[in-house]
This record gives sequence, C-alpha cells and structure tokens, in this order.
Amino acid sequence: MDDQIRGARSELPSRRPAHLIAGVIRERGATQLTVDELNAGGFSEDSVFVLSGERGAEALRHRGEGAGFLRWAWGRLVEFADARDDFVRRHTEAAEQGNYVIGIELGSANGRTRDGVRGILMSHGAHDIVSVGRGFSEEIMLMSRA
Repeated sequence: MDDQIRGARSELPSRRPAHLIAGVIRERGATQLTVDELNAGGFSEDSVFVLSGERGAEALRHRGEGAGFLRWAWGRLVEFADARDDFVRRHTEAAEQGNYVIGIELGSANGRTRDGVRGILMSHGAHDIVSVGRGFSEEIMLMSRA
C-alpha cells in the first residue's frame, strides 16, 4: 500500500491490547509526524497502528473476528453495554472519509505515559481521542469533524 505510514503497522493488533489510546488525524503529513514523534519517544512500530480508507474502515468493522466467535461476540456485548461502540463508529467513518485513525498500545503504562501520548496526538491536530482498556473507556478529546 503506497499510503503506508513509516514506523506504524497498517493493521489492528491481533490481540485486544490491555490499554490503547486512539484518535483521528486528518492529514497524512501530520500523521507521519505523530508516528515519528511516538517512535522517537520509545513506541515501536509494533505498538502503533494507522488505518485509513475503506481497508482501514473494514478492519475496524471486523475487529476481533479472528479471535473466535465467542470472544468476538463477548467483545461486541461489552462495547454495547459500555457505549464504546460510538467512538468505534466515529473512527470507522473517519477512516472511510480518508482520515487517519492512529492507535497506540500502552500496555501497563502509567498515567504520565498516557498523558504524554495524548499530548503528542493533540499537538498534531488529533481529535476523537479515546483511551480504552479492559473494562473501561474514556473519551479524552472530541472535536467537530467540520
């Protein structure tokens, strides 16, 4: 894919991460700068993904399906119960519209790391930023998609 962002995967993680921050960036250049800054800050290509276009939207729609039906169904039920599906829908629509959905796996990182990642995303114009983990989701920053 010629729209590949250097330093990031172009697919979702194979397993659901323990903690993830995701957001939307409109421009490719800003997305590349964000990934470069994350990589310089110690986040490897394996811990950062960028999705865009119809291929990215499809990956978001079908996330977790490879984990088996019961695990996939449980994940959708938990998302529905926690109202997490709304940000997934917004990120899917953003990818369809040609925006870049960027996700950073934090693992067991502390609050300072989370705040640092959020700051990097915001400094490059990210919006619809969400922090998601097992049993929680928090919308960090929303912005109209004008």
